[in-house]
Amino acid sequence: MNSLIKQTLKEIEIICIDDCSTDNSYLVLEEYSRKDNRIKVIRHDINKGLGPARNTGIKISTGEYIGFVDSDDYVSEDYFEHLYNTAKKYDSDLVNTQDIYIDINGTISLYYANIRNLIKSESIFNKTENLEYTLNDNNLSKYIRNPSKYFISYSVWNKIYRKQFLFDNNLSFMDLKFGSEDANFNMRLIIHKPKVSFNNRSRYYYRDREDSSMKFAKISLESRVNSIRHMENVINYCIDNDDSFLYNSSFMIKVWHPPYYLFAMSDEENKKEFYPYIHKFANEIDIKEDFINSNSFEQKEYLDYLKIRKNKTFKHYLKCNNRIFIYKKNKFYFLIKILGITISIKRNRG
Repeated sequence: MNSLIKQTLKEIEIICIDDCSTDNSYLVLEEYSRKDNRIKVIRHDINKGLGPARNTGIKISTGEYIGFVDSDDYVSEDYFEHLYNTAKKYDSDLVNTQDIYIDINGTISLYYANIRNLIKSESIFNKTENLEYTLNDNNLSKYIRNPSKYFISYSVWNKIYRKQFLFDNNLSFMDLKFGSEDANFNMRLIIHKPKVSFNNRSRYYYRDREDSSMKFAKISLESRVNSIRHMENVINYCIDNDDSFLYNSSFMIKVWHPPYYLFAMSDEENKKEFYPYIHKFANEIDIKEDFINSNSFEQKEYLDYLKIRKNKTFKHYLKCNNRIFIYKKNKFYFLIKILGITISIKRNRG
């Protein structure tokens, strides 16, 4: 809150949604609102989750552009001024910053999607043209999670959106308490080909906590299943609005990524629990067999998509270095990759 009320862009409204907090957060927000008339505090009667809370804020907002700051994060004091100036300069529907940092108990480091990690050169970063620029390309799907100066992340918290663009295209968050709400929102948004710009002078600080909602998502079956529901919603949205995206393998591999990320980050027990759901989802989506992309993480996710899709009867698999263990009832298959040749050895479990 302190980073917001100190913004150099003074003509803003700060909408705070208390989603049935269980501590004294509401009282803290009320105290802030008494001192600053730009602050509006809304309290939900029932806990609805992050996406619906954002919808509440969008509906009552009166500004030209909308930004989201998660409740445990903070931003530089000139954060919104830079983003807003870029929006007006290029008449943008969406403005991103890639100057993102991660804060773990006060220790600050570069976020994986920080511009310095994306272009791998401090000298290039310091050039003015890599601080503020626009994207003159309607094929936005190839820039989602594509390591470059045009990197568009799934996150909504490092962006501002033209409110009228959201209203004109009836864009809001799904009414689900958990899941991949950010990825769902941004992937549906790019279908409408917004005009996109960047200003990497705006700094966002992502605070990583042990009890964060993201940590919960990795262990909660409900959250992981809802991630699939979010991505199924993206597919249905394509069917209703522009089905050409269903034949775009670059787009579809990114539909696959959010649920697979939660699967890959799970421990073995949670993998086993989630496997039937992600296997079913893999067989519901179609990523072309000839998908080729130079980005190693996309190649990896595509190969894992094929493995999960083809291994119909296996409960789950656990990758370990160059070995892959695949369990099936009381037997298991031990695959060894030697010099590019895969050997399958079937053993009975003692």
